[in-house]
Amino acid sequence: MFNSKNILAETPRRQPEGLRCGFAKLGLCCTRCPQGPCRIDPFGYGASLGACGAGADNLAGRSTLEKVLAGSALYLEESWQLETAVAATIPAGKLSLWKDRGVWPGPAGAEMVSALAQVARPGSSRREELELKAIRVALAAFYAGLAQQEKLYNDSLGLTSLTTVPAGPGLLSPEVVSIVIDGSRPYLAAAIKKQIAATATPIDNYGARGIQLVAAGREGDYLAWRLGLPYLGNEAVLRETMAAGVVDLVAIADTSGVLLPFQLTGSRIKGVNLNEIKPDGSNWEGLAQELIRQALAAHQEGPVISSNYAFKPHSLLTGWQQDLVEVLAGEALAKEMRGIALLFLCEGTGTVNLARQLLEEGFLVLAGGCGLDELIAAGYMGQVFHLGGCRGLVRGLAVAAAVQGKLPLKVYWPVIGCSRAYPGIATVIAHGAEVFLASQMANFISPGTAGLFGASCHSGSAAEEVAAGWTTS
Repeated sequence: MFNSKNILAETPRRQPEGLRCGFAKLGLCCTRCPQGPCRIDPFGYGASLGACGAGADNLAGRSTLEKVLAGSALYLEESWQLETAVAATIPAGKLSLWKDRGVWPGPAGAEMVSALAQVARPGSSRREELELKAIRVALAAFYAGLAQQEKLYNDSLGLTSLTTVPAGPGLLSPEVVSIVIDGSRPYLAAAIKKQIAATATPIDNYGARGIQLVAAGREGDYLAWRLGLPYLGNEAVLRETMAAGVVDLVAIADTSGVLLPFQLTGSRIKGVNLNEIKPDGSNWEGLAQELIRQALAAHQEGPVISSNYAFKPHSLLTGWQQDLVEVLAGEALAKEMRGIALLFLCEGTGTVNLARQLLEEGFLVLAGGCGLDELIAAGYMGQVFHLGGCRGLVRGLAVAAAVQGKLPLKVYWPVIGCSRAYPGIATVIAHGAEVFLASQMANFISPGTAGLFGASCHSGSAAEEVAAGWTTS
């Protein structure tokens, strides 16, 4: 099944499945209760109601709410129990609007339980009501759970000042023990970084001249932002460098089978699935020591370097500082920029053209997400400010708020790569942004609900139209 040539080939996992279900793309099928499954014909030839009486709008609204719940759960795994929303970073006018619309949330955990109950009830809720609930859950995720989680990280891990870190596969060397970790367990990453700095192990005994910790994969750019780590790249780059033999240990929340081929073929590369490690109360220092030990042992077995793999070093300007929001907002106003553009990149296709066009048109551009690789390779992550992952959304929105409505806000999500995107999209809608989305998001939220917040949503082909500049009109 696997061989040395295709073990980490970027095989499109969608390809064998063929065409997607049109009912599901529109949110018009339901498997939520024992009376189903049901689906509604959008053209009026088949069923117009589900067995419980739910119509098309109800099913679409429940689908949106479920998506936002799933993404919020990924963000709040460590902090769902935190108690209150944080209003300090919200403009007064926006806060008043959210309270009037009934979307200003209470504790994140309570909001999610309430939303789950609403999803599970038979079809009595209107679509707008369900979409407003989705926005309320999203605001709970960002302004209750994540805001306080970030404060805890600031207090315990510190905040990396603006700094330039190595980026791309060129930062790896077969002479250095390389531990790669994603952003799902920041405390573990911090513990490994600390242990590496304090290690007294004679590295030359393992045939190496050093140990390095590198961020990659899901939320890897957030980890680089938070801890000032070198940034390898997205999951595809990780797979390629593993195949090339310059990675010794990979610790990721593996939902895509990245580690499986190596386990099946007996590779020397050690793999740790962070999904199997609880995010709270683990012995991070002890685990960090064990992972370093495994990485050293793997390196001692000897790297297997692919002769046809070219490494190109790049750099990433990352980190933050307390006054950067005011600095960026002041610069945007002083230079009379055209607006503020936030790019959230799950994949990188076409993003260089998009960033170039936005910069040429005079936008202040900020970006985050797993798909920064093309922007990094093209040298744009200096002109484009790094937000630090999708969770950096709040930082981008804080910059937009600091210009006090004097500049328009545009948000681009050209490809949806994971469920974390959904609460982010709902949040920027609540902020009244003009939002440009991939085509699969055409039915995510109704124009009426978006209009309640002064927002508008446009959907189009994910790669082709972004590359053609469709999002900047």
